[in-house]
Amino acid sequence: MNGESREKYLEFYLDQRLPFREDLRALHELYPDAEERKAVHYAFAHRFVPDMLFASPFKFFLTADEGPTDATRFIQSFWWTFIRPMFEQKHPESTRRDVRIFRRISDVQAKWIEGVGRHALLVDMPAPEKSPHAFFAMAVSLIPRRKLPKTRTEPPTVRYLTLERRQKDGIACGLDEPGVLCERTAARVHLYHGIMVMPREADFIDAAKSLIGPPPPSSWLDRLRRFLGPPENLKAGGF
Repeated sequence: MNGESREKYLEFYLDQRLPFREDLRALHELYPDAEERKAVHYAFAHRFVPDMLFASPFKFFLTADEGPTDATRFIQSFWWTFIRPMFEQKHPESTRRDVRIFRRISDVQAKWIEGVGRHALLVDMPAPEKSPHAFFAMAVSLIPRRKLPKTRTEPPTVRYLTLERRQKDGIACGLDEPGVLCERTAARVHLYHGIMVMPREADFIDAAKSLIGPPPPSSWLDRLRRFLGPPENLKAGGF
């Protein structure tokens, strides 16, 4: 281990020994500057999350589903991982050496949904302040999680959808007007599907189902696993 690596390891080790504190605030409270807030909103939904999803689909869904946190805390920790370097560089007064601070955005929520692909994680974003910011985003696995690749593949085994705020004549449409269904590909291509959807969770889910289709029929092994339940439910020497 060279000197630089040793220094980083020591910093990480000491950081893990510090007391832990959470700072839960809405996006506009953490970012009172409107332009900075808009830039972070766009970069998170349109770059950071899809980049992480396509880079390692297996790791993304494994961490979201089987980690020590629920879906909302997972996506909130994702957000903090994304903004932390920029936030602490811009706000050095916010850093403390005596405590670890986990800054969570309260108006970012997430949950697992059924009926879209094999597995789907729905992300409810803070209210979009301009076009093409997202009302919602959705990471969809097209195959069983255990078969997801650990690196980027072609063709991709996952898809990433967004419901985005529209604009007319250069002016953003109202928050209560339909948004447009879009998609971000592994090559960072922005696909405009042109499907108008009201910015409501149920409507976005229905539109995603129509675009991607229902999950394929499960195999007999998948049905057997659901019937038997978790392994701990089976008694030794049983089925």
